[in-house]
Amino acid sequence: MVKMVMAQAAAQSSGAAAVAAKEAAVNAAGLNQDFYNYLLIICGALVVALVIWRVWLESVKYVRMLTCLNNETQRYFALPSQSYASFKKHFLYAPIFSKRHNREFQLSAAINVGTLPTRFQLLFLMSYFGTNIAFCVVSIDWHEDFVTIAKQVRNRTGILAVVNMVRSSFHFVVNPTGLDLNDHVECRY
Repeated sequence: MVKMVMAQAAAQSSGAAAVAAKEAAVNAAGLNQDFYNYLLIICGALVVALVIWRVWLESVKYVRMLTCLNNETQRYFALPSQSYASFKKHFLYAPIFSKRHNREFQLSAAINVGTLPTRFQLLFLMSYFGTNIAFCVVSIDWHEDFVTIAKQVRNRTGILAVVNMVRSSFHFVVNPTGLDLNDHVECRY
């Protein structure tokens, strides 16, 4: 009789563990799906922003061309914008440090490590790096066991690796359209 009660208790506890494991798997699948959705939304928003930016630049160039066709003096475009000039001087084209910008950073005469980015490029790179880190660790239940946490981090870093590969190959897809991503992000292949 005691053995039968112990067997029933063991069956109930293993059944409860199985139910808890199923709930944890469903919860992890839901979190991973949310992660995929957020990543898709951010990448889509980046693509839309780049397309809008490119359409804006092309339309400004077209309007300038139409305006300048019959205008000999072109006085409208000779007036500078103080706010835009200040933005370019202090943020868009400004070096990270006081003197170094768009010059090769060399450790010695034989070793070149590339160029230093501008402040805007550094902000973009740090935000890109920060979002990658955030996508890897956000909404993970850190109170679970190590194996479950490692699986979630592994899955997320794998997805981010694929997204980053697609992003780096995006340059070759967009290049025929005239959009040059190297104007804002230094990519060395």
